[in-house]
Amino acid sequence: MHNTVKNLLNIKNNIKDYLNKLNINNNPKIVAVSKTFKIDKILPLIDYGHIDFGENKVQEAIEKWSEIKNKNSKIKLHMIGRLQTNKVKFAVQIFDYIHSVDSKKLAK
Repeated sequence: MHNTVKNLLNIKNNIKDYLNKLNINNNPKIVAVSKTFKIDKILPLIDYGHIDFGENKVQEAIEKWSEIKNKNSKIKLHMIGRLQTNKVKFAVQIFDYIHSVDSKKLAK
């Protein structure tokens, strides 16, 4: 098993243990932040079945994820970090979620 998958499973188990201690029956979504990592480090997670990934740069996301998202429609990309208004038209084409709207102008 690849180290990135082992890390993900370890994180999931830690969260599950913590929620059990609090007597909370919930299964939170884990967004693997893939910014700055090359796709070969991310592919084992995709092969394992993980679908939520976070990026903070629009251009990097387009280059890294366009082909993968075309092959796997289940992949969900999350824009994290600051989004510039001049990148919005590109961001909405690649990202499924944008977590960083900080103005009405950007939202429009």
